[in-house]
Amino acid sequence: MLTRDALALRTIDFCATTVGHQALTREIFPGNNGTADLIVQSIEIIGDRQLSLTVSTIGNDLVPMPFTIPTGLGVLTFKITVRLDSVSPAAIFSTLRVVSNDADSPIVDYPLRAMVLADIEGTVEEAFLNLFLPPAPSTLSKANGPTAPAPDNVQTVTLRLDTNAAHTVTSEIP
Repeated sequence: MLTRDALALRTIDFCATTVGHQALTREIFPGNNGTADLIVQSIEIIGDRQLSLTVSTIGNDLVPMPFTIPTGLGVLTFKITVRLDSVSPAAIFSTLRVVSNDADSPIVDYPLRAMVLADIEGTVEEAFLNLFLPPAPSTLSKANGPTAPAPDNVQTVTLRLDTNAAHTVTSEIP
C-alpha cells in the first residue's frame, strides 16, 4: 500500500538527534496500485510519546479518518508526516500502524527508530584527558606541591559524541 521507495525496507529511521534541537520529520506518501479503492481506516503510532503524526493532502489540508485512495492514484496526493520532538534522552523503538481494507495486508506495521541524546558539553578527547591525566594545579602549596584529588573521589566523565559516527567506549576499573 505505501509505495514510496524509502519504505522498501519498511523501517522509518530518524537516526540520532539531541534533546531540544529542532524537531525532525519524515514524510510518507501513500498510493494505491491495486485494483480497488483503498480505504485507510486508521493510522497510529504505537509507542513513544515523542513521536506524533498528521495526515494531510499535499497542500497541507488535514485529512480525517477514514479516507479513501482511489484505484491507480499516485503517491503525490496524500502525505503522512511523522514528527520527532526531542524532549528527553531516549532510544525510541515505536511502530507506525496503518489499518486499511487492503486484501493482502489489512494491518501493516512500519518500525520507527530514533536516538535522542542528552545535550552535553565537551568532547571524547577532553573527557579521556580529564580522566587519565591529573588536573592542572590551580594553586601550589610550597610545602606539599600541587594538590591532587583524594583517592576516594568519584570521577565522572561526560562525553559529547558525533551523532553521525559510530563510537565504542570501554572502561576498566581496577
